[in-house]
Amino acid sequence: MCKELCLVIEVNGLTHLDNEIIDRDKIKERDLKEAGFHLIRFRDEEILNRIDLVILKIQNFIDNIGL
Repeated sequence: MCKELCLVIEVNGLTHLDNEIIDRDKIKERDLKEAGFHLIRFRDEEILNRIDLVILKIQNFIDNIGL
């Protein structure tokens, strides 16, 4: 989490294929948005295999919020 950017980054693994976890994630995301935060989610395989694209997506977010 980066408080200055109001950004939460979440990494999801295989357990996030479960419907119960997906429902909890939706609630968590709603609550974070209501609190003024943005949420970016990545799959663990993206972190492990395409970190360049992960970094690019985070950088694009930062560029688009106009800090």
